[in-house]
Amino acid sequence: VRLGSSHIVARAATDVHEQVLRLVGAHEIVNPEADAGRNLAATLVSPELKGRVHLPSGHEYAEIEAPASFWGRPIGELALREHHGVHLLAIRKHEPRVTADGRSTYERTLVADPDGHHVVEEGDLLAVRHEEGATSLSFEAKPSKSEPDEAEAKA
Repeated sequence: VRLGSSHIVARAATDVHEQVLRLVGAHEIVNPEADAGRNLAATLVSPELKGRVHLPSGHEYAEIEAPASFWGRPIGELALREHHGVHLLAIRKHEPRVTADGRSTYERTLVADPDGHHVVEEGDLLAVRHEEGATSLSFEAKPSKSEPDEAEAKA
């Protein structure tokens, strides 16, 4: 800071290293090993999660495979924000194509800001934004208010 830098970014190898860098005036600390470890753990816990980026705003961008329970349903019916706490930004479609020489292949296309009538299909990747820690990014079915939970069903 004494050298006139208005913003210092430093790389830490450990938590202690990060604390020392903060004490000496670093404004932003990066720890690639810790970030890679968190991403690996998230992938092991949620294999449908294909990528995630932590944003400085406190949000997270993630790409998640559309679960089978979403296939054939319009986005508006899924109520992603209300039921899962995520904002849908785009859908990467995985569409079959036939090339000019007759070979079958797949092509990825992007549907930015899809409307509520857009139907989710098998192979789609959902690009979503959510607040970090607000959700596990799992799209497992949650019982609706009208459906009894397991404890009520056994009673």
